[in-house]
Amino acid sequence: MPASAIVAGLLIFVAVANPGIPASRLHPWGKPTCLKQDEVTLHNLAYDCCYSQRLRVARWVAYLYTPGGPRQSRRYRGGFTADPRLGPEGPAPADYVGVGRLGLDRGHQAPDASIRRFGPKAQKETYYLSNITPQYQRVNRNIWQELESAIREWAGKSDTVWVVTGPVFNAGRDTQWLGRRRIAVPHAYFCAVRRTGTTGLLALLVPNARNGYSWADAPGFLVSVDSVEKLTGLDLFPRLKPAEAQRLESAPARQLWPRPDKRRGP
Repeated sequence: MPASAIVAGLLIFVAVANPGIPASRLHPWGKPTCLKQDEVTLHNLAYDCCYSQRLRVARWVAYLYTPGGPRQSRRYRGGFTADPRLGPEGPAPADYVGVGRLGLDRGHQAPDASIRRFGPKAQKETYYLSNITPQYQRVNRNIWQELESAIREWAGKSDTVWVVTGPVFNAGRDTQWLGRRRIAVPHAYFCAVRRTGTTGLLALLVPNARNGYSWADAPGFLVSVDSVEKLTGLDLFPRLKPAEAQRLESAPARQLWPRPDKRRGP
């Protein structure tokens, strides 16, 4: 039986056993595309992703953050694990051994600190390697960590924030590969954010650079959703009405939304 058929069968079982956040709530503007033959959608309790069997990373991850839900105060103490739905060809912990010497981290796409709101089982799923990409430490521990914190702050006390994020691979540029299973190292990362309480949409494109960036650099990485979709071949919000898509996706936001704690930066 082809590996893709085995994965599809396992996905059906997992979706029935652990329905998690309903699709209508997780993807109110439609689920992003996942159309290539080597790609499969993985449903988790609090996030979805489109995993590429060729790149061995998720091409997009969609999650939401809301202040409600269980209050998990501690970080998950278990290790990163292979995703049991992907079988022996999926990424394994051994593929990431020694990445620190290359200046890389095992970077979450759906972050532990946001997903823990949905309970310990959902939090544990963020440590599946299907949710991880090789991200330079000075990106992961600086601007990207601050962006994830800003997303939680933008939710305030009552708003919901929806996020679609993922890696970017630039055409015509060499790709670095890790481990025996050859995990692709992204050239950049995108993040598109919507929230209740505003009619706007933010999209950022941050290079995956060894020297990294700080949160002060974030306004310079604002881009249009259209430009992200052109780079990735994805349709991030496929059920937006044409007029709304034109308004929200054709131009970059003029500025980042304010963060409640003014001391944290722009």
